[in-house]
Amino acid sequence: MIKSMQPAKLSWVTVNLYIYMVFSILLILLSILGGTVAGAILGAAGETSDESFIGVVIGFIFGIGGVITGLVGAILHFLAARGLKEGKRWGWVLSLILMILNLLGYISSIVLAIPAILGLVGLFDREVQDYASH
Repeated sequence: MIKSMQPAKLSWVTVNLYIYMVFSILLILLSILGGTVAGAILGAAGETSDESFIGVVIGFIFGIGGVITGLVGAILHFLAARGLKEGKRWGWVLSLILMILNLLGYISSIVLAIPAILGLVGLFDREVQDYASH
């Protein structure tokens, strides 16, 4: 059940969690594409059938790894946003962990790190902390 009076800065967190969820979904799509392309290139580059097969397997593993990582990321970001919107303490904690990981992961690109910074500011707002006290 969603609480009636959501703090203003709650959206600073939830919107940014959804942004990173979209990034995770893009990772899934790009991993499928990248794994397919890598498998095709490495498979075609092999001089023997064994080398070609190994190239295809490497591309497949690359693609599956990205899909799994992206899927876990998308689910965690969705759950964090949902829990926080419902005022759950676990949603706040999960959001904090994800925002810190996002900040560390995207620190080299300030444009991609801005949502994490804004999310952390929103998380440490007193009203948001009080809202997520259950």
